[in-house]
Amino acid sequence: VTTVPMLTSNIWSLFSYPVMMSSTSSAAAYVRVRNTTPLPGILLIDEALVTKKTEYTPENPGSWAANNARVDASDPQRRYEERSMFLNDSTNQASAEVYREQPPYLQTPTLPDGVGEISFWYRSWAISTPPNSACLRIEKSVTGSTNILDWTLIYELSPITNIGEYTYFSTSVWDNTSRYVRIVNVTNPPGYRVCLDDVLVASPI
Repeated sequence: VTTVPMLTSNIWSLFSYPVMMSSTSSAAAYVRVRNTTPLPGILLIDEALVTKKTEYTPENPGSWAANNARVDASDPQRRYEERSMFLNDSTNQASAEVYREQPPYLQTPTLPDGVGEISFWYRSWAISTPPNSACLRIEKSVTGSTNILDWTLIYELSPITNIGEYTYFSTSVWDNTSRYVRIVNVTNPPGYRVCLDDVLVASPI
């Protein structure tokens, strides 16, 4: 799936990479870490963890997923109601729980009936005049994978410069094939953090 750059440090480092595979067959799936370290180098690995992707079932509809983002109720200058989501503007300013290979995004759980109306409130993270405008991409996917080629653009919301007050966005999509929607904060410079709240993705009617 991916190749890790040559490691020369004797200090433990954390590596994480999202691989979202839909269970299209009953065949088992395996993950392996192949050591290509040239002699006489030695690679040490500890605390290896592979988690199972949550699939949609009527009893387990899954949950919203986010990357490089946080939900915060402690910032009254930026929150819309009780709490809001903040999408980062850089993959470099990330903690251990962030997939740096992926952009900051908010993604829906599986939508078994497809995609209908999409709406949310948004604003720039800035308190005063933002140094840069932000750009959000609303995308849809059949698989919900981490492959950028699996996502199709629905709408690009730009430039985002409003501060203080949230702005309402709404669009209608009649798509009974796609099963996922995500809101991506574009990190290509110049960019800026974005605040989101009251995100709704409804089934087509």
